[in-house]
Amino acid sequence: MNARQQAKLAIRKFKRLLEFIGYGLFDTVVLAFLPRIRRGAGVTAVIQLKRLGDYFLWLPYGLALARDCRIRKERMVLVVNATWAERIPADFPGCTHYPIDVKRLVRDLRYRARTLRLLRRLAVTETVQAIYPRDAIIDDAIARALGGWTVGFDAVFPDRPWLDWVLSRRLYRQRLPALPEVHQHARYRYLLRALEVRDIPAPGRSVAGSDFHPPLAPYFVIAPGASRALKCWPPERFVALGRLILDAHPSWGAVVVGTGSESHLGEAIARALGPRAENRTGGAGLGAFIREIAGARLVIGNDSAAGHIAAWHGIPSVIALGGMDFGRCYPYDPQIAPVARLPRPVWSPMDCFGCNGICRYPVGSGQAAPCIDAVSVEAMWIAVEGALSGPSDLPLGRASIGSIDPRVSTSDGLTR
Repeated sequence: MNARQQAKLAIRKFKRLLEFIGYGLFDTVVLAFLPRIRRGAGVTAVIQLKRLGDYFLWLPYGLALARDCRIRKERMVLVVNATWAERIPADFPGCTHYPIDVKRLVRDLRYRARTLRLLRRLAVTETVQAIYPRDAIIDDAIARALGGWTVGFDAVFPDRPWLDWVLSRRLYRQRLPALPEVHQHARYRYLLRALEVRDIPAPGRSVAGSDFHPPLAPYFVIAPGASRALKCWPPERFVALGRLILDAHPSWGAVVVGTGSESHLGEAIARALGPRAENRTGGAGLGAFIREIAGARLVIGNDSAAGHIAAWHGIPSVIALGGMDFGRCYPYDPQIAPVARLPRPVWSPMDCFGCNGICRYPVGSGQAAPCIDAVSVEAMWIAVEGALSGPSDLPLGRASIGSIDPRVSTSDGLTR
């Protein structure tokens, strides 16, 4: 870590320390005069407040936990991110859920107080923290309000101060060891084993999406957005790749998807691709976004939700991948991934992989990190050809690893 990264990390830690102390005192006052109500055994609360992509990574394990609760005649309640909470009734029928506006939780103290008090009154007997790593101001605060026998990983973000880690870990009666350098699937499998869940999802098995019938007009999806601009492959390269796909498949159209804040980006890409492209960023909501991916012949995107949704529904996908969180969500581990189709990530190796978004290089506002910028159109096109010519389902095994791993460096400098 160079001086630039050390300075950024020190500033982040100081800011986090002030926030941790301030919110911690506030939460203590809010919950001080609201004692926990003890009820009989059988109410398990599961916390999953991450973004949509994390939800789809966690979904097969959440379904396994829900089945196990039903077998044990226990009730499961879900505390979830409000941005995708509408998925819960269909995915988890019969489970009560409590949507949390995560941004509002840290910006609106009145909302925070009401939310924490509501969760305290649930009087759960067990709380499962399904988030890795945890955030003390959000994730641990929710666990603190719920109470009960609390289970979670002993892992926090690297920019959290020492005091944050020491105090927040005391909330957990059962602390699972941190599991660095493994995929989220491995962590969720470990969590289910710790909870003694009987039916852990098997690799190559997806329990959703098999009954979705694609529309008659074939199309591929471009998902150019991500949670941070650092993770976004340059839009002009999506255009170049999109043209190659349209040229190779004359009957196909292109659909650009994303959030409302990405509408200008989607419009620019669709306009550059011509009349066979349509911009649907910021369209008809979450359901439409997922259906557009589930009905596509191919998905190309960044380290974002689109690839995880495609994997769940068995759609070929190619992902431009940087090294910020390398290995956390992409690439998938083919030995354990319970999805219908593995995404094909493409990356260009750098010795600074694993920086957690604290880039050692100066990156302008709205620009891609150097590790993303290094991914070429040619490398992505090779991966697209492989994804479209590959099997429609996954024969998972060691023999298939090479066919989905485009890291091999060639003499021309491309990552294939």
